[in-house]
Amino acid sequence: MNNYFLRYTFFGIPFAFLVFFTCSSPKENSDKLPESMPEDPQGQQLDTAHGKRTFEAPVEQGSVVAEKKEDTIIENIKEKPQTNKNDNLVAALAQDSLPTKKSTALPGTDVAASKMETSKESKTDIVREPVDRHDPWDRLLQKYVTAAGQVNYTGLKAKKHTIDSYIQSLTSAPPITDQSRDETLAYWINLYNALTVNLVVEHYPLKQITDINNGKPWDLSLIEIEGKSLSLNDIEHGIIRKRFNEPRIHFAVNCAAKSCPKLLNSAYSPAALEKQLSEQSRYFIQNTNKNKISKDGSQLSRIFEWYQKDFGSLSQFIGRYHPEFNPNVPISYLEYNWDLNE
Repeated sequence: MNNYFLRYTFFGIPFAFLVFFTCSSPKENSDKLPESMPEDPQGQQLDTAHGKRTFEAPVEQGSVVAEKKEDTIIENIKEKPQTNKNDNLVAALAQDSLPTKKSTALPGTDVAASKMETSKESKTDIVREPVDRHDPWDRLLQKYVTAAGQVNYTGLKAKKHTIDSYIQSLTSAPPITDQSRDETLAYWINLYNALTVNLVVEHYPLKQITDINNGKPWDLSLIEIEGKSLSLNDIEHGIIRKRFNEPRIHFAVNCAAKSCPKLLNSAYSPAALEKQLSEQSRYFIQNTNKNKISKDGSQLSRIFEWYQKDFGSLSQFIGRYHPEFNPNVPISYLEYNWDLNE
């Protein structure tokens, strides 16, 4: 018994220590992990620290973990607010400062839209000149009257409705007291000429304007303004000559005859009236078919005889436009040709 115990003690204790140390020492792993962590075919990853796959377990709605995760997401959103484009637009509207947009209109397209956009973006209103009330008459004159004053009454007869509409637009809105002198005078000259042309067109074809109303076409009541009937004589003598004291109007109002000053092939404009009256006067006085002026003697239009009071000193008035006019030599007057100016 004692021998058995001694043998067991002598051999067993060292053997037990050997087994203990052998089991407790760490086992070396011969399979080394790669430097980067590869992905698992199922989307999982390998843990480089422990050499095993890791994944996040699905979180059930309503669980404590889910509630904590939602709180974290909400806190992150509060910390990084998103910028909304609508918020910028509202702020711009409140400050009345919309961002400027560049026009993208293609060449050759209508530019009205781009102009409208520009006017909306700009705080300064675009000021546009109003349409001139004499534009319809101006277009007719340019088309049917030559530079020399020859009138195409056949063409104008086809446009009588346009002439009527133009006259109606003038009679329905006569000049008011605060209008300028040139604006008012241009109104009456244009109205007189339009009425004369319209009167001829109504009776066309004819040879002379004096064929109308037994040689007195200027006495016919043609329009009514503010309840008062007016003839050509009323406009010329009762309004234009009486109110404006302007002798050059005799070269602007037209009587539709060859010996009359030419009918200007454009409407009289308030802005250009002074220039138009001067040019008409010069053209008529220097026209050898209307006046024959020389240093030895002059044959003048009957207009200078009929309206001599309006011109005052003929030597001064005519001499302004014709340097060869000599008032100290005999002056005679030409016969007046009443044939139509066509």
